[in-house]
Amino acid sequence: MQSLLTLAQSSPPPWWQQPQVVAAAIAGTVALLALIVNTLMAVLQYRHNRNQIAEAKRKESREHLRAQLDSFYGPLWHYLMTIKGLSKMFRSNKPDDFRTLTFLLDPNQTYQVDGKSVTVEMTQGDRQLLAEILDIASKIESLVLDKAGLVENSKLMTGYTPNAAVTDVNPDAFKEMGLLAVLLTHFRVLRLAADGKLSGELQRYKDYVYPRELDSTVLSHIEALRSQLAST
Repeated sequence: MQSLLTLAQSSPPPWWQQPQVVAAAIAGTVALLALIVNTLMAVLQYRHNRNQIAEAKRKESREHLRAQLDSFYGPLWHYLMTIKGLSKMFRSNKPDDFRTLTFLLDPNQTYQVDGKSVTVEMTQGDRQLLAEILDIASKIESLVLDKAGLVENSKLMTGYTPNAAVTDVNPDAFKEMGLLAVLLTHFRVLRLAADGKLSGELQRYKDYVYPRELDSTVLSHIEALRSQLAST
């Protein structure tokens, strides 16, 4: 009996009655909680930074898309549609196969109308309409040269291959050229012909008429940019 009492008295107390053990347990618990909190804070900070970076990229993308639409494609489209309207008026009283550029190169050429050969003479109204077309052409030239950095469409820049179902121009005339380069070349040749600095040689210049595929290409790209902007 005495030995059992002695053994009980010599046994260590439970851990919760040992200050050193309790202190170590509390310190360990606090350290673990601190680690958990720090880990959660790090995760939350990472997510916050990631969201900020993603939002910054979305903002940059939206600004770029708006710049393309507002600074280049929007003005270009309105210029093209104005030229289209003026050109319709210019050609309204002329034969179906009348082409402005080839006419200016050779005003004496004949056209077949109802089985008869006819010529075309420009009126004062025609000359004024042509002057307006050339004025807008100059604005388009300036726009393209100033804002070319906003153009990312390969067909507009370097990858134009004429579609035989749309136009009858010679594809070899436009190798390594984009639609915008074809358009600017057309305007330059048209202006030279209107000023009387080019004449004749229809076969040499006949492919440099207004590119028929341009309007649909620009419009489809505008729609694509608007769709990207709406989803960004």
